[in-house]
Amino acid sequence: MSVQRVQLGSLILLALAAGCGSDPVSETPFAGPGTVRVNISFESGGIPLERLGPSATAPFDYFNAAGNNFGVEKFEALISNVRLVGIDGTETNEHVLSDAFYANAFENSTNSFENDEVPSGTKFQNLVFHWGIEEANNTPNFLDTSFDGMEWPDINGGGYHCMRFEGRWVDDSDTETGFALHTGRLDREGQVTDGTFEVTLALTADATNYTLIANETREINLTIDVQKWMDGPLYDMNVVLDSETVGDLPLSGPVMPSHPAQQLLKDNGVNVFCTVDCPEDLGGFRLDLNYMVGNEVLQPLPPVPTPPFPYTNLAGNEFGVSRFEYIMTDVRLTSDDGTSTVVAPAFYSDAFVGEQVLDAQDVAVGVYTGLSFQWGVRGSNNVSNFLSMDYDGMLWPDVNGGGYHCMRFEGRWIDDQAAEGGFALHTGRLDRAGTVTNGSFEVNLVLPSAITITDGATLGAVLTIDLLNWMNDPLYDFNQVLDSGTVGDLPLSGPVMPSHPAQQLLLDNGDDVFSVDIPE
Repeated sequence: MSVQRVQLGSLILLALAAGCGSDPVSETPFAGPGTVRVNISFESGGIPLERLGPSATAPFDYFNAAGNNFGVEKFEALISNVRLVGIDGTETNEHVLSDAFYANAFENSTNSFENDEVPSGTKFQNLVFHWGIEEANNTPNFLDTSFDGMEWPDINGGGYHCMRFEGRWVDDSDTETGFALHTGRLDREGQVTDGTFEVTLALTADATNYTLIANETREINLTIDVQKWMDGPLYDMNVVLDSETVGDLPLSGPVMPSHPAQQLLKDNGVNVFCTVDCPEDLGGFRLDLNYMVGNEVLQPLPPVPTPPFPYTNLAGNEFGVSRFEYIMTDVRLTSDDGTSTVVAPAFYSDAFVGEQVLDAQDVAVGVYTGLSFQWGVRGSNNVSNFLSMDYDGMLWPDVNGGGYHCMRFEGRWIDDQAAEGGFALHTGRLDRAGTVTNGSFEVNLVLPSAITITDGATLGAVLTIDLLNWMNDPLYDFNQVLDSGTVGDLPLSGPVMPSHPAQQLLLDNGDDVFSVDIPE
């Protein structure tokens, strides 16, 4: 038997690709042994796992069910006693594929190992392994020195780690920080929480057996989905729990001395691994954008606009619209149990240019009852160049605080002297003259009825933005002139970027601008 040492990167799931749909082999001679090779791959939420670069900043690639945005810098693990089990439950030493195997998602040249002396002719049904080192053997120096990098601290009970899962994430104060989810057998303060457990996986999709043929090589593809260590039960890295050893500790880490964190991660392990027909657990979501001005559909002004203009706000301002563009970030579907899935980390749209739709194809399956998003860019993330270059056209002037516009809403209007003029309502985070007025805010909408996204299916909703409501409550009168708090008096028709009271009025109007419907 040849056992190859490998690094485990995310989550390990074995799939017997060659076993599915193969012809019966009852007449095949079994004159010698065959080879079984295990290939480990890593995903996060059904998406191939990518390593976070050293200079990477939020937003990161992945979101867990608690809404934590994270990237992965390290995923390494130990599995032991990897073996095949016969259809009648038979296990022998000849069925062992590896006594112990180290996997590293990002640093191993290969995450595969094999046994070329597996007896042919045996009908196998399951792949079985221990996550970590089983309790009786999980003691210091049980494995050879090549595994010493995975030793578990003696103060926490000694032995070996099951996994090290580390990276960066964004907490609920929008601060980017690190996380470190290390699991093992925690034996401390008179209590034991054992993060190791046995995993049993089917070798064929229909739960029937397969038979190894002499001199044949069979491949088992094991997939590990790292996100599922946090998805059920919910693992929110913002939560702080009594570790029952050294006081309160956050679930972001350190978790080695935390009994409740170790138990939560172990409880999540049941869904992490798969071998055959691994469900992608992904569907699609289409969000169509609809623009209204009160009861009328938004229409752009012609290239050479002339009065009368088509719309009137509650202040009596007659106006037309030539531009409406905006940024939304952290667009997500939400569920009643507090979980959510990100539809788009960031989204830009111009109401008069291109197709008005947000189309996402990697959305976790589930039942969703709400839609949420950040109008503009949230908090500490709202700095220039935080988003990709695609959003540079929406940069907010450094003199006013930098970052990004929430929206540009422009057009023509008739003032109270019957004169035609332009208006420009640009909102963002105004940080000037010692005062901050932040035009970015979170929008939480309840869907009229729940939607259920299933694997491979795409469902949709319609988000309506009513431009008239940016001006109606509280009343926003283009004729009014206010002290900007920065550069003297400025009219509410614009420029409003340097005007604290104008920014606040538009922010206060935002609570009834958005609504959502489900198309029939």
